[in-house]
Amino acid sequence: HLQAAIKKYQLFFNLNATGILNSATVHHLIQPRCGVRNFIKAPSSAKFHRNINVIGNSISMICKLSGARWPASRRNLLYKIWRTADLPYPIEDLRPLFCVAFETWAAVSPFEFVEMLLRTANLHTVFYRGKHESCPMAFDGRGGSLAHSFDPPIGITHYDADDLWEINPQKLAETEGSSDLQSVALHEIGHLLGLDHSSVPEAVMYPSLKPQTRKVELHADDIASIKA
Repeated sequence: HLQAAIKKYQLFFNLNATGILNSATVHHLIQPRCGVRNFIKAPSSAKFHRNINVIGNSISMICKLSGARWPASRRNLLYKIWRTADLPYPIEDLRPLFCVAFETWAAVSPFEFVEMLLRTANLHTVFYRGKHESCPMAFDGRGGSLAHSFDPPIGITHYDADDLWEINPQKLAETEGSSDLQSVALHEIGHLLGLDHSSVPEAVMYPSLKPQTRKVELHADDIASIKA
């Protein structure tokens, strides 16, 4: 079973599908990544799929609506950035960044996004550390899983506050081990709109992002997925 799981992972990421945990596969496994799992499906109920993905020595899982998308009648979505003690930057510095990320998707989709300061919203952005609230996925500290999202109609993204987040593109190259928050936000918003991971390395929806890497332009694969 382990060899089959490794081979499936290699096929998804366009690696040489040997079924062996070789150096190229290990190098890929240790890259910072999105926490949404796509690869190995355990038995599901009538409504939910429990998606399990083997990453290194850990097994993580979330419950995820299968193929969930927002209905055609819901094209104006309200989003909220929650002000918590775990915010890596003042919320005033985060708002412009998330606004740009949402507008990037709005430019190629039928969706319109408006930030809400009140509790009522369709999409929620929250920073947490470690085991948080009732979420089944605990964060793992710096590196590893950067964030995870829950598909429509839940519409929530959790970001790991212990990761080293950079919001200034000019400082990204000099901040060793940092992750570009706008790039990760653009990816996670894709999940909030119902998109799964892409196996195209250049796509925003590719599940892995190397440290100090910026990816803020949608690939043709991303655009085709949101228009499908």
